[in-house]
Amino acid sequence: MFSISYTIDESWLDPIHKHVHHAKCLELLEMARIAYLESIGCSYNVMLERGDALVIVSVDARYKRELKRGVVQVRCSQIAVENRVVRIRQDIQNVREKTVMEATIELTFMNLETRRSMVPPNDFLRAVSHGAG
Repeated sequence: MFSISYTIDESWLDPIHKHVHHAKCLELLEMARIAYLESIGCSYNVMLERGDALVIVSVDARYKRELKRGVVQVRCSQIAVENRVVRIRQDIQNVREKTVMEATIELTFMNLETRRSMVPPNDFLRAVSHGAG
């Protein structure tokens, strides 16, 4: 499992509801996925140089409680690859270590020249098999 901490300050909060807007929670998940990919040697820059990108095709998100200020943990786990689909389970834990949100994100590699889905590159498959949570 990959985990990274972020500090939620006042700038993250919705001014009316005084909690993190649900769309900002998705942004936290994206930041953690990027950090995870970098940690296993598959940064977006490497993908772009190779001529591909990992793009979201589906998000199944469940919000369980409000996310407020403080240090939170965002985790990536249960990374699986089936054919052209990369599936990552993610969650956000608040300062009390309670689950705020959990999601399953499905992604696919896209060839940037043809703009079509492609089989994940071998270096990505090797990196995920060694760094998967």
